[in-house]
Parts: sequence; C-alpha cells; structure tokens
Amino acid sequence: MEISPADFVSLSENLPVLDVRSPGEYDKGNVPGAVSFPLFTNTERAEIGTMYKRVGRQPAFERGLELVGPKIKEMVVRAQQLAVEGKVLVHCWRGGMRSQSVAQLLTMSGLEVKLLKGGYKAFRNWVLEKLAEPWEFRVLGGMTGSGKTKILHAIRDQGAVIVDLEALADHRGSAFGHLSTTSIVTQQQFENQLAIFLHRLPPNQPVWVEDESPRIGKVVVPHFFHQRMLAAPLYLIEVDRKIRIQFLKEEYGTYPKSEIRDSIDRLSRQLGGLRHRQCLEFLENDDIEPMVDLLLDYYDKFYRHSLKGRHTAATLPVHHLDFDLIARELLNYSSKTVNLGTKNSAP
Repeated sequence: MEISPADFVSLSENLPVLDVRSPGEYDKGNVPGAVSFPLFTNTERAEIGTMYKRVGRQPAFERGLELVGPKIKEMVVRAQQLAVEGKVLVHCWRGGMRSQSVAQLLTMSGLEVKLLKGGYKAFRNWVLEKLAEPWEFRVLGGMTGSGKTKILHAIRDQGAVIVDLEALADHRGSAFGHLSTTSIVTQQQFENQLAIFLHRLPPNQPVWVEDESPRIGKVVVPHFFHQRMLAAPLYLIEVDRKIRIQFLKEEYGTYPKSEIRDSIDRLSRQLGGLRHRQCLEFLENDDIEPMVDLLLDYYDKFYRHSLKGRHTAATLPVHHLDFDLIARELLNYSSKTVNLGTKNSAP
C-alpha cells in the first residue's frame, strides 16, 4: 500500500522506517529516525546503475537478483525484529523497484508494509513545501552572550512553542559554535529535521525562534524560511555587557585552548591583525574576560548591522540572567502586543 509523504511522516512517529537506498544515499539525508536497510551496497548500486545504462534493464535486474539472493533471509529476520506490531514503513529513492521488491518480500514474510509514494524524492518535495508554509514567528534577538538559547528553552518550558535551529544544526551559530558539536549535520538532514519538527508542532500557535544569520555552522537556513524570520516581530533583549562577558566565559572558558585558538583564527580577517594577536595573547595568559571583551566588539558591531530595517516589537533591558524570569516577561509582553510593527520598550 502506497501512502503520501505527510501520512508517511505521521506514521513514522510510531512505526520503523526502513530506508532501502544505499548507505551513501542515506548518509546525505534521510527521513529522521529511519533505519538504513540497504538493498545494495554503494558499490553494488553503482554497478547495477552502470549496467542499466550500458546494457539494459533486464541484465541489470538479473544482476540485482544475484546480489540480493544471499541477503534475503537476513533482511527478513532484521525487519521482523524492527517491526512494531508486525508493521513497517519502507521507501527508496523514487518508490520504484527497490522499495517495491523489499515490500513484496516482507509482505510475504507476514509483515504489514506501507510504501512511501514517490520515495525519498517525494519526501524532499514535502520538506520544502513544509518549510515554505506561512509560519507565524516571534523572533528572540539579542547580542552575543545574552543567553538567547537558554531563554528560548525557558520560553518552551513555560508552555510556548519554539524551534531551536541551533540544536537541529548541532551548532551554536558562531565561529565558536562547533565547540559543542557531536556530529556533522548535512544540509538535507537539517532541512528534513526542521520540516518534521514543524509538522509535529501544535497548530495555530506562534512559534518562537532565535534570531539567526542565514548560515548556522555548515548548514544554511532555507532562504524563504529565513526571509519569513526577518519579517517577523523581533523581541530584543539588551543585556549588560559585563553580564554577557561573564556568561560567555562560563560557556566557553572550559574548552581546550587549542580549540578556542582555532576559533579565534577563523576570525582573524574580521578582527584585524592587532585584535587577533591580542585575543591569542589573552588566551595564552588565561585572561578570558578581556579576550571575550575584544571579541564582542566584532560580534556586537555585526549584530547591530543585521538589525537595520527590522521592526522591533519590544526592547527589554536586562540586568540579570534569570532565564525563567526573562522568558515570563517576554511572554507576558508579547501576549499584550497589539501592533507588532510599532517599536516599543517593554515596561
């Protein structure tokens, strides 16, 4: 039975997804949560693809049977182990021979199988359509070191809907953002995860998101999605610089010097020769606060420039980093905001 991408995604919350594409295809991007269940290895797929183009469909089909034959028992046993209440979801690239063959095999073994109509290609089209929907954003802004991510999480903990783009990208969104990463997220996978996250949000509620540049680490926020963020009301928190310096010292000061040095080197052109050298000297002498102070000169200038042309729904001066309190004040103020296009200061 073939089902639409939207139904496939909904069922994937509770049923296992078997991705029968090659490992190389899977690694570029997959349905989040899917299990790599390859019918062919990367080498085998390349061999069959070449044979199909040069010799024809029938020889390629027969060669595929030769390659798959020894794997059949193992595939059936593994699928039965993964199945939930005897049910699995299956897809390949276009919903063609690979997924249909596996689905037929697993159905014969007694499993109930649902196929993704149009395969992963159709899923990717669904992803892009989902990201282009008219999401109602409320953007949390503030200079580097304002604790925006922690405030965003506090907003979520108080019942509002959020999207943490940095968590989905596994990067904190600056030259130092990679220090906390544990994996490499591909562009496709970032978009896939974002689309599914949005799909599973409660409907008809504004979505809080942290103010981000178009690039987060190695991934790029889709243009149409980012443009909608830029057009959304901005709730700007203004945290005392001394507090931000202390916050950044605590957040990044425990990382190895070599990793912090590499991050500073990435900014050498932007910082200029003198400030770059000074930052490295402060680091070597364990003078973290003056190092952070110098770095903020660059980041603050960059962020102020990014605010040009944006409409600010509220500016909230902050003299502490009580994240729960800040979140509560933002939510209270945003719920009372009538004209989001008017610049105000929160009381």
